[in-house]
Amino acid sequence: KVIIFDGEAILNFEELPFTGNHFIRNILSAISACISLDIPIEDIKEGVKTYRPLSRRFTRLYDEPIVIDDFAHNPDGIKNTVRATYDLAEQLDKGDLYIACAIRGSRGETLNGLNSEALAEVIKELHHRNKDSIENDSDAKKREIYLSLSSSVDLVDHLNHVEDFEKNIFFANLDKERIRYNHFEKLYDTLGYIMETASKDDVVLLIGAQGMDPASDVLKDILGY
Repeated sequence: KVIIFDGEAILNFEELPFTGNHFIRNILSAISACISLDIPIEDIKEGVKTYRPLSRRFTRLYDEPIVIDDFAHNPDGIKNTVRATYDLAEQLDKGDLYIACAIRGSRGETLNGLNSEALAEVIKELHHRNKDSIENDSDAKKREIYLSLSSSVDLVDHLNHVEDFEKNIFFANLDKERIRYNHFEKLYDTLGYIMETASKDDVVLLIGAQGMDPASDVLKDILGY
């Protein structure tokens, strides 16, 4: 897989800073914009290859299991990031996908309602995609998606405390779509459960703002690094 311009390969797939489908579209858009501004191709190539993501932007924290940390805090971000992580699991022939999602405290019923609807939608979409793959290919791998929610009461301040009505709307939308999930009040318990349950061949995705921000430090404590 390569990016081609003017009949010549300019970047290999392995040289890209991100490999999820929507990230690749963003990279192609950026390259096109640079070309339209007559920026030299060598400078564009170097810029792409040396790009370093912002904090919590599809950051790979560990390899066994693969742990991806992303800020995904709105409906589009949630759906795109979950899809990108699932794509990664497929590309690398990994096992199940574990999602840890922090409910957004003090952000109200509307935002948490939209976020939970987006999460339910993308999980159902990927369940159907996996089912179709198995029906069309006897060698396709069955890949489960396990969801854990956190209120992160152990780590957020009073400005980000998750209220009962915010939890309730989150739960209600998942229940309506029959999405199975666990809920933990503490982030330590959420991540501890996932790291004990997931195998080295699985993929873990950490999403959400505020309540998931300390996740990398929590994992260091849990894993003893």
